[in-house]
Amino acid sequence: MLRTRLLTAAVAIPGLWLIVQFVPPWRPPWGAALFVGFIMAVTAAGLHEYFAMALPEHPFERVVGIMWGIAVAAGVASRRPEFWGGALALGLIGGLGLTLVRNADLSGAVQRLGLALRFSLLYFFSIGMSQAS
Repeated sequence: MLRTRLLTAAVAIPGLWLIVQFVPPWRPPWGAALFVGFIMAVTAAGLHEYFAMALPEHPFERVVGIMWGIAVAAGVASRRPEFWGGALALGLIGGLGLTLVRNADLSGAVQRLGLALRFSLLYFFSIGMSQAS
């Protein structure tokens, strides 16, 4: 895991610096889109790493969590609160529904849902609130 984190940092930090330094956000059509695309790619990599650690024996929940996190990130990137709010609501409803459908291990399913919610809510409060100010 440490090697993956170091590799991510070795790619993400210089890439972010290059985009911020040399690509003005007002340059249409690709300035802001390049920045948002880069942030979404780094977010997807972070989600993959988080869910690989949080849910190692549950690949279906891992994929659902990654997709849900990308939907929340896309909602935040769109700067429209109804998109990220909708993604959070759909994730919560879908996660609770998934918990009820896969009820062989109900307490474990609820715990896995809590792990998925924790990451997305932390992402929302760290990125979403910084854009609101």
